[in-house]
Amino acid sequence: MPTIPVYHRYPVVDILPVLKGRYFSEQLKLLFYTKVAYISEVGFLFDLMKFERDPIIKDSNGLSKTDSISAISFDFSSDNKGPIVTVLLNASGQNQVYIDNNIFEKIADIITYKGNDEQGWYWGVRFTLTNGLLEKIYGKIILPPKDSIYGNIYTSLIDNELEHFVSIAPFINQNIFDTANHIEFRVL
Repeated sequence: MPTIPVYHRYPVVDILPVLKGRYFSEQLKLLFYTKVAYISEVGFLFDLMKFERDPIIKDSNGLSKTDSISAISFDFSSDNKGPIVTVLLNASGQNQVYIDNNIFEKIADIITYKGNDEQGWYWGVRFTLTNGLLEKIYGKIILPPKDSIYGNIYTSLIDNELEHFVSIAPFINQNIFDTANHIEFRVL
């Protein structure tokens, strides 16, 4: 079971544990890493990095589901009976938050980065789902440390010759919104 560490202030992202995309569709297999932490009195920090040289972005002014995307889908309630928060992001930082498949709002503060190293070309996005945003959705912060949340983290590209679907945990189908793809993440 993956774990999400708890910090009392912003951690150095480079030292956070890495969750690696290990489950692939039949198509192209890409390297995909993510780092997640819960920061007390702030929220959940996500850093998603995808090894892809030229990410597909259909429209520089918005997000398309046919872009090369990274995504998270979680129920942040400790009883796994709350709304599902799904965030889709592309390499330019365009994003959309969905609550139970309904468009909600965008995340204002997204950090994007790209580069290359011995593993190849990559791009990434870093963002925080703040406690304030989670309070809007769930009514209160209901996550004490040592609880579990349920979700999955993905990267995908559809309708393209480079089509792929990668996730941190096993998936039943290639639908980012499907809770059947969720597993338990322990918040420690």
